Amino acid sequence: MGNFGLRSLFKPPWRRPFLIAVGSILLYLYLNRAHLNGFRLLLDAFLIGVGLILWLAFFSQFTLPVKTIAERLHAFHRLLIYPLGMHGPAISIIDGEIQKRKGEERRSGPGVILVDTASAALLKTPTRFVRAIGPGVTFTRRGESVSPETVVDLRLHKQTIGLNPNLTNHSSPFAEKGKKETPAEYQARQNQRNETRALTRDGIEILSTVTVYFRLESKPGEGNTQFGFRPSSVEKAILGQNIDLNLPIDAANRNRRWDWLPAHLAADVWREFLGKFTLDELFQRTIGEEGAMPAIMKSVRARLMSEQTPILNDFGIETGESAESREFRLLKRRGIVVTRVEIYNLRMQDEVENLLVQRWNASWLNRARQDRVLVDRQRDCVLQQGQDEARQRVAESAGLPFAALDPREALSGQEVLKRLLRGNLEMCERDSALLSLTATEISQLQELLDWVEKQPDL
Repeated sequence: MGNFGLRSLFKPPWRRPFLIAVGSILLYLYLNRAHLNGFRLLLDAFLIGVGLILWLAFFSQFTLPVKTIAERLHAFHRLLIYPLGMHGPAISIIDGEIQKRKGEERRSGPGVILVDTASAALLKTPTRFVRAIGPGVTFTRRGESVSPETVVDLRLHKQTIGLNPNLTNHSSPFAEKGKKETPAEYQARQNQRNETRALTRDGIEILSTVTVYFRLESKPGEGNTQFGFRPSSVEKAILGQNIDLNLPIDAANRNRRWDWLPAHLAADVWREFLGKFTLDELFQRTIGEEGAMPAIMKSVRARLMSEQTPILNDFGIETGESAESREFRLLKRRGIVVTRVEIYNLRMQDEVENLLVQRWNASWLNRARQDRVLVDRQRDCVLQQGQDEARQRVAESAGLPFAALDPREALSGQEVLKRLLRGNLEMCERDSALLSLTATEISQLQELLDWVEKQPDL
């Protein structure tokens, strides 16, 4: 604090307590001017000082949710130095956002941070990062602080990039700069276009909307919160933030936040796999076969959500081999877990879309006939499969009365026929749906069984 002199009493942090002490002494001398003596003055000063410390110690136990003896001592210390202005930042973090009074970030003394169950942060000093903190109360040392870039939200995140799903025709991303459109608005529209811009194998530009759901890697309930708090995941996410080298060094958004990465990784993988299919393949659908879009979605999700991903050749066909997912490994190094990926709202230039519609209109009849042939074939296969399953079921039900039979026991022809008839009757009676449909057959089987029982041995 430097050399201490009389002038220091009129400067922070001593000015406030000095003025309070002077005012209290003057008030005391005025109230006790009739009975004033040195011994009583010293005794009263001692009792007031002890009482002040005791009351500060008492009330400090209720200002913060402290539990241990060490936390209670820290709370008392912070409250004791607060009147002197020597305390550090006293802030709270709620839903991943810092709540503080103006000027708190400029304080460098010992402070306190109260974090809710949905948040976490990484403490830092002017020269280095220190440690991750989670839900609860944290007492910071001198020089430690947090900033918006080192605070994270532990809840599930949803990040959407690319085209706005509510985009109207007059604001098409392919349109030229409008007369009333400012350069900034036009540039923003082009930036949105480039976020998910991709080319098919035949060179057609496709735009889309990419939505990714993700969270920090942890288990529910870990770290005394239902959302899960793992210090290593917070450190990986904050320390692994991206830097946009295309922007100037002094640009405010040159350092990308930790939650910038997942959706842009998904967009890169989307571009890679879209380039393996032509425009016709992208919208062509064949019954019984997986289309191009489901195959692309499957591959994109595997690259972001699985350790292994199937390999597709240059024509979008699986080779039967698999490889390690680079994107999944990168996200894991950043402490991020992706839970869901959606790609939708596909858009293309109006000329290409109109040409595609014309081709569909010209060939819809042939495609409908082809689909009908495929549907008929599929129906015949299902019908044949159902008949085979029905025959097998009848045979199994008819053979149930023979299940408990000793293999060495010989049966007459009449007994074998009676057991087969009883097995079919029991099958019809056990199945309520079959019972209502085979009332006539059941009656005929019962009459046949009665007739067989009346016959002499066969």
